[in-house]
Amino acid sequence: MCGAAYVGVRWLYRYCHSKSLPPPIEPKAERRVNKSTNRSGHSIRSTSQLSLLGPEGCPTTAGSISSWTNQTSSLLFFDVDPNLHFFKIYQDQLSIVDSIAMPRTDRTIQLFCESKEEFLAKVACLRNAFQDIIYESENRSFFVNSGKDIIRIFLSNSSNDLENCLSAYDKLLDYVGNECNHEDIEQEIGMRKIPMLSFYDLVIDYIMLESLDDLENPPAVVSSIVSNTWVSSKFRQSACQSAVSTALKYKRSQLKNPDGFFSRFYSVLDFLSPTLAWGFLGSDEELQFKCEFLKESLLGLCRDLFSFDSVRYTSYDDLKRDIMTVARERYWDLTEKLSL
Repeated sequence: MCGAAYVGVRWLYRYCHSKSLPPPIEPKAERRVNKSTNRSGHSIRSTSQLSLLGPEGCPTTAGSISSWTNQTSSLLFFDVDPNLHFFKIYQDQLSIVDSIAMPRTDRTIQLFCESKEEFLAKVACLRNAFQDIIYESENRSFFVNSGKDIIRIFLSNSSNDLENCLSAYDKLLDYVGNECNHEDIEQEIGMRKIPMLSFYDLVIDYIMLESLDDLENPPAVVSSIVSNTWVSSKFRQSACQSAVSTALKYKRSQLKNPDGFFSRFYSVLDFLSPTLAWGFLGSDEELQFKCEFLKESLLGLCRDLFSFDSVRYTSYDDLKRDIMTVARERYWDLTEKLSL
């Protein structure tokens, strides 16, 4: 759950063009079910759906898509299928899809990809893009600070110690940020069938999405405690949190490296998991709203990253720019609503 640290809505274009443009061409209705929407509920489309015709009706090249669309005031939509050749980095990975390391979990359906090949090609693109993104100090600070903000929101009214949780969070990030520890981390995650030390594989797939998977199937002991309406809500909350803490202690006792990545990760979960478990499964309506919205935002962000409608797979510069745009939009929307 500390992966909430790394959270962003869809691509919004703000540039103007003085010339009139042809009317929009609607994409095929069956193309995709995850429509991008802004906060008022209106449909938004990204550069991946902009017409490939320039202002004078002349076809553009893949390299000129970004420069031309930055000048347009009217968005021209096009169907993705016949224009996939413009998504160069996606096509490059698709051509070598058999050599791409399979993530721990196949999320083709969950992330609205139309085939396993599409999913893998996009995974490879995201691995490469995030490798550059996290090495830029401004981007790294955004992810770190957004995580702290979300931790504060969830623990501000909790009996769990906020400062100790933030301290554990900082120690985890310091450990991961030290390249001397990367070999040990790779050995640890390899035992969990996480194929490589990348932002996608460790943060998005394992920490974020697998945490959401676990919430769909909580341990039987936790479910039985929460569903026992014969006892008071306060007792059920205490029992639920105790059961979660006991489960984490058991997981820590099974670790091969008692001072490695997962040990530090569990130290963060010691503070967050009891609160989140009660939020998702318990009867606190305000906390439940926050948890459900967090879940919706994290899953929405991940689907944005795999959508031609939200990010561009035309070049790595385009993809990195769009990743940070959707990440910031998701973060702003999340913190705005949860801080009310």
